[in-house]
Amino acid sequence: LSQPLEWTHDSRYLITLLVPEERGSAPEASPVPVTPKVRMSTEGRNVLRTFPSLLQTPEDAQLLKYYATAQLARIEVPSGRIHWIGKPSLIRSIDPSPDGEFIRVTTIQEPFSYLVPASQFGSKEEIWDVQGEVKASLADRPLRLSGDTPPADSGRQGAERRNLAWRPDGKGLSFLQRAPRESPQGEDS
Repeated sequence: LSQPLEWTHDSRYLITLLVPEERGSAPEASPVPVTPKVRMSTEGRNVLRTFPSLLQTPEDAQLLKYYATAQLARIEVPSGRIHWIGKPSLIRSIDPSPDGEFIRVTTIQEPFSYLVPASQFGSKEEIWDVQGEVKASLADRPLRLSGDTPPADSGRQGAERRNLAWRPDGKGLSFLQRAPRESPQGEDS
């Protein structure tokens, strides 16, 4: 689900995702369905699009968890030594800081859905240090069903931070955010 590897600015380390050491074997699907297939919809017009590749069964969800769970690691290039970072997680993307001491990590959160693709599953975006400790939480996005509108700030779309990127000087993150709308005179905010 993520890019294979990222270099630190000084080219001393590779930050990458590896198969967890104690992953075990893949879950096997039962030849006989273990649960009925139940799908519910709401009254009225269906606003959901039809997606070609969706989870169909609980076994599909288990396989997604098995194959998408990765272990974040920092590899010292000269020696090849691997330093494991945090615990294995459903990591969607990584973005190391220029000095390689912090990593912006986006993980997929349960519950999964049978109605939308994995790209619309809930996610959590955090800053981890190289020990795997969460230093800051940047975003916690819920599962998005097609037709759902993103949360608005006081009825205004697009108020959240976007285009987060590490500053080239290594002193934190930069982002874009729409300036607060000035309220007309005489109105309370």
